[in-house]
Amino acid sequence: MMVHLYRLFGKFSLMLMICFCTASAGHAVVLNDDYFAASGGDPTDAITVAATLDAGYSAARAESFTETYLAVGSISGCTATWIGNDEGTGNAYFLTAAHCIETGTEAFSLTMSFTDWNGRVILAGTGTGYVPPERVNIPAGFGGASTDIAIIELPGQAEILDTSENSIQRPLLYDGSSELGIEVTFAGYGSWGVGSMGSDGGLFPTIGPRRAAGHNIINRLIEMDHALGYTMDAPGTGDAIPLESAGAPGDSGSAWWQEQDGLSTIVGTTCCGTGNSYGTVSYATRVSNYIDWIRSIYSVAQLHSEAGHGINADINHDGLVSGDGTGPWATDDVTAFIAEWRRISYPNGPNPADLNQSGLVNLSDWWYLARAIHDAGGGYPEFPAHLLVPEPGTNLLAVLLLLGVVAWGIRGNEGIRGSTLDT
Repeated sequence: MMVHLYRLFGKFSLMLMICFCTASAGHAVVLNDDYFAASGGDPTDAITVAATLDAGYSAARAESFTETYLAVGSISGCTATWIGNDEGTGNAYFLTAAHCIETGTEAFSLTMSFTDWNGRVILAGTGTGYVPPERVNIPAGFGGASTDIAIIELPGQAEILDTSENSIQRPLLYDGSSELGIEVTFAGYGSWGVGSMGSDGGLFPTIGPRRAAGHNIINRLIEMDHALGYTMDAPGTGDAIPLESAGAPGDSGSAWWQEQDGLSTIVGTTCCGTGNSYGTVSYATRVSNYIDWIRSIYSVAQLHSEAGHGINADINHDGLVSGDGTGPWATDDVTAFIAEWRRISYPNGPNPADLNQSGLVNLSDWWYLARAIHDAGGGYPEFPAHLLVPEPGTNLLAVLLLLGVVAWGIRGNEGIRGSTLDT
């Protein structure tokens, strides 16, 4: 079976985290009642939600530990996302919300630690925090939502490992303008709850970090189009999707992930909202409008528009970059990629499918191959889902079947303009 990456990670993220490690609280994802119930929870009232919390959040929790979101971690009460290292400066860089670290100036010293998805402190020390000029001197038409983005620079090279103890790849930052009407996924730590009641800071899982992933659809731009927003719709109303979720107070800084051209990209950083129960709106600062500023600090930030271009993705060396996984190895680069999946690349015998030369054939290499096939005129191939999806019976698969999720469309732009409330 083959599916587009947005169905695999935006909707069909089926890999489960077997062991949860401890981590501090501080962020939030609120689920719609039907999603909570389909996962095994009982959203009848506050008592039943608390009693069935582990089951109700099992699928959302498992999704937050899939490969795409392993760059997401915690920093002193907020969420941050590792966006890469710079060997030239010797430092690592993390994307978060301005209000998590700001002091009133564009650049300032801070002492900070970043804890990864597995509860490991990856880096800690005195570094530098940055916020854009628009945050310090807010232009007319801007506000809290449109300027709430920050970068943390810490000394050292961050090495975040996946579940197989391999280094994860840098995420892509979106630098286009097509976010509206497309689903986003966000992962964070902290207060949980259901849409009919909102978040409850007193709810904690029995074991492990309070970390979960949620979904929604971007349906508005505000504040000079520098902020993105979505609405928390009740099941069966408005434009609700089966995995409809919302951020809540404390979710600040978490990345909004969205598929663009077959690639998983970061399009926003969670900043604020009007609440987290049904009918409320959550906002994120729009990353694409701050790319130049980000690159002025971290010059090698990886951009969506640059991913895969110029890379020789002719894995089978037949002189063409093409395929969809249905042809033979000799003529189908996707088939050749599948054959090399998760295999190591050695200096004295490089793996032809290790397109980014990371030492391992993984999801990042697929991004490059998909882009290269598209650039060669073949369109974006569908991801071979069997490479990542475990056997049927996992929690999230059961939830998706119960909710009747096979595929769904995207919601259109409501064309709403307005202001936000900082949390």
